Amino acid sequence: GGSFAGLATARILQLLGMSVEVFERFPVLREGGAGIGVDDVSVECLHAIGLGDAFLRRQSLPMRRQIHVTSGRTLFRSAFPYRACYWNDIYQLLYNSLPRGTVSFQHNVVGVAQDVEGGGVTLTLENGARREVDVLFGCDGPTSTIRKILHPRCTPRYRGYTAWRGYLHHEDAKPGVVEGLYDFYDELAAGAIYFHVASAESGHLVVYELPPASATSGPKINFLWYVGREAHGELLGSGKDVGRDRRITAEAKAEEVEAMRSAATAFWPAPVARFIEAVQSPFMNDIYDADPVRASWGRGKVTLIGDAAHPVTPHFLKSSNMAIHDALE
Repeated sequence: GGSFAGLATARILQLLGMSVEVFERFPVLREGGAGIGVDDVSVECLHAIGLGDAFLRRQSLPMRRQIHVTSGRTLFRSAFPYRACYWNDIYQLLYNSLPRGTVSFQHNVVGVAQDVEGGGVTLTLENGARREVDVLFGCDGPTSTIRKILHPRCTPRYRGYTAWRGYLHHEDAKPGVVEGLYDFYDELAAGAIYFHVASAESGHLVVYELPPASATSGPKINFLWYVGREAHGELLGSGKDVGRDRRITAEAKAEEVEAMRSAATAFWPAPVARFIEAVQSPFMNDIYDADPVRASWGRGKVTLIGDAAHPVTPHFLKSSNMAIHDALE
């Protein structure tokens, strides 16, 4: 797997003098993604593998305060040890730290066999090719093929809700939209992250600032809106519906976006609803987790790292950060 867990693990193994190849089922180097929060432990991990200063030189914003609000009042506030940045910035930082050719794209591992006599591991790729390796780290995320092979009874379960995600460029908004949101969340520009619940039916909204993408652009405003969504049998998030190709992240249909914007008007105060309506190309993350693997994560010369070992819900930004933590540990 070639996301945070796989790339960070590859970086560490290469620093230890090992020859590493990353098999990534995605066909090309990824681009895009929305905002994420990088916790202080992940920043220390990046320093430990020689990338901390490079990360801090990139565009990021301190996000040191969390504020929980509902129905016009503040429930509580506390410290929040994170920095706001873009998923793609961390991905590119890790990818570019590896020698050219380390990542083999469009290499989807579908089978694993170990030599019981003490030899290596044979990988079978989706195209029928086979590769021989000494050890295998399954870093292939919450829908992990390697986990299915090692622990067939440990399967992700849909939690009954999805997250709408996206961000708004200041310059793309109509007059008054950004100003209205900053007036409503009056510490947003000072680095606060807001958690907002309007009612039992509204779901749970998260809003925070992202840094400017360039010297000539302004900051962006990132949002996640967790809403209940009925599962459709075993298809939701499996990759068999809406061309999802086994990914939990999905593009939204036009009618889904329209329904979401209509619901925003019904559930959220006007400044918040106008902000959500202005976000271009929102997308969805279906929310899954799984019970931790109770036995050893690995078997023989094969083991798991990150969401492949312990799929978690994304609250408090844990999934991506735990992938980096796991790699170093």
